[in-house]
Amino acid sequence: MTTRTLILKSLIILLSFSACGQISSNQKGISNDVKIESNYLVKDLETLKLWIEKAHGDPYRFTSKEALDSQFVLAKKKVLANKQITANAFAGIVMPIIAELRDGHAQVFLPDLDKIEGNIIFPLKFIFINNKPHVISVFFKNDKVEIGSEILEINGQNVTSFFNEIIPYLHRDGNIENVRYRRLQNQIYFTKVMIALGKAKATYVLKLKTREGKIITTSISGLSQLEYNSKKSKDKASTTALTYKRIDTIESTSIIDINSFNPHYYQKGKFYQKIDSIMNIVQKDDISNLIIDLRNNNGGEDSYVMYLLRYILNDGFAMSSEVTFSQNDYKFLPDGKHWDIDPKCFKPNDKGSYDATEFLWEEYPTLGTFLPFKTRFGGKLVVLINAFTFSAASDFAAQLQFHKRATFVGEETGGSRIGNVSGYVPTLDLPNSQVKINLPLMSIKNPFFNSHFSDRGVIPDYMLELGINDILKQNDIVLKKAISLF
Repeated sequence: MTTRTLILKSLIILLSFSACGQISSNQKGISNDVKIESNYLVKDLETLKLWIEKAHGDPYRFTSKEALDSQFVLAKKKVLANKQITANAFAGIVMPIIAELRDGHAQVFLPDLDKIEGNIIFPLKFIFINNKPHVISVFFKNDKVEIGSEILEINGQNVTSFFNEIIPYLHRDGNIENVRYRRLQNQIYFTKVMIALGKAKATYVLKLKTREGKIITTSISGLSQLEYNSKKSKDKASTTALTYKRIDTIESTSIIDINSFNPHYYQKGKFYQKIDSIMNIVQKDDISNLIIDLRNNNGGEDSYVMYLLRYILNDGFAMSSEVTFSQNDYKFLPDGKHWDIDPKCFKPNDKGSYDATEFLWEEYPTLGTFLPFKTRFGGKLVVLINAFTFSAASDFAAQLQFHKRATFVGEETGGSRIGNVSGYVPTLDLPNSQVKINLPLMSIKNPFFNSHFSDRGVIPDYMLELGINDILKQNDIVLKKAISLF
C-alpha cells in the first residue's frame, strides 16, 4: 500500500463530509439520536486517549502532552456533568481534543456520516473575506437575500462571537489559522459542526448587510439532505486534475493547473506520462515563465510530487528525512486487520518507534535521494497557493520554497511546511458512541524539519485574498499578480 492510499479517502470525506451510518429523526425533522449513559462515554474517552498515545504517528509534534491531557480532563468533566449525552453532542466534546493535536489529517466525524436528516443544512453558501462571511450562493428562492451580502448575525448571535465559539473546535496543522475558516465554507461540514455544538436549527434567522449597506433581517428554513443533494447536483462541475495551457497575454509563459495529486484522477503511470507530455511541450515551445496553480489541491501521492520536482529542482533532493510508525502492529485498533502493515515495511529504531523501509513504496519509492531529470525546466517559476493547498500539495510547495526555486502568491497553505502525519489514516469508531475519528499513523518529516522547524504552512511572498467583487466577477487577482511578476 502506498503512503497516501488511505488518506485519500479521508480527503474525499472532508470535501463531501459523507460516509456511512444512520440517525433517527423526530417529527420536526431535527436529528434526535439516542442518549448514552455518561459512564460509557468516559470509557470512549479512555479508548481515544489510548489510541492517540499508542497509535498516532506523532501526537506531540505541535502540542504538549500536558496540553492534550488537559483537554481530556475537560472533556471528562463535561461528560460527567450530565447523566446522559447524545452521540452528536459527545462528538462536540471530543472535537477540542483532536483540535489540540494540531494535526490537519486527524478529525472527528458524527456517527451519521452518510446523511443529515431533516431541514437543518445551512441554506447559504458563503465565503470568508477578512474572516467575515459573505453570501455567494443561495439554495432557495428568497428575494431578501442578495448575493454578496455580509452575514452579521446567525440566530440572534453576532457572527464574530458565533465563529469564535466554533473555530477552536476545528482541526488544522500546527497554528495555521486561515484553513479553519476555509473549512467552514463547505455547507455540509459547517452544518455537521453546528450539530455537534447544538447550533443547528430547522430555521435560521439571519441579519445581513447588502453591498449597498442596507441591513436586512430574514428567516429561512434549512435544507433537508434530499433538497441539498438535488440542488447541489445541478451545480456540480467535472474536475480535471491536471491541465496545461499557454497564457496569450505574455510571451513564453504557461500555466500548469494541478487540482489534485490523487490517483483517483490519474493512476501513477498515467500521471507521469501526462507530466512528461507537458514538460516536453514546455521545452519544445521554449517556455521561460511557468505558473503552477496548487490552489484547492488537497494532496495525494508523494511519488507524484517527487516526480514533478525532478523536472523543476536543480540539485538532488530528499522527499523526507524521517518516516516512522509508533507501532509495528495495529491489531489493537478496531477492525485492526485492515490496518495491518506488512512486517517488511518496518524496522525498529533507537527511539522506540519504527522506521519505514523501502518496501512500503516498493513500486514507486519516495525514500532516499532523487536527482533531477537531465531535461528540466530552468526558467522563472511562480506558484499559486491557498488554504486548501494541503498534505502532499503543501509538501510540494515547501520543497520549492526551501530550495528557493519559486515565488509564491495567494494564501498560506493549509498544510504544514515541515511535513505531516498521514499515510495510513484509519477511520475508527469509538465503541459506545460510534463517533468516528480519523487517526493518522505515519509521521512524515520533510528534510528541513529540524533546521527550519515551523508551526505554520508555506507563507506566500505576495499575500492576496479575493474580495467579494473579485469573486462575483470571477476576477482572479492572484493569477493576475503572478503574471505581472514576469
